[in-house]
Amino acid sequence: MRAYGRLQVICFNKDQKRLCVLITHKLT
Repeated sequence: MRAYGRLQVICFNKDQKRLCVLITHKLT
């Protein structure tokens, strides 16, 4: 779950919002 913290930072970046969605999809 430590990696989730890093993903949160990516989620906050609007430029990488798409990337966040892709990663979230993988986690789910």
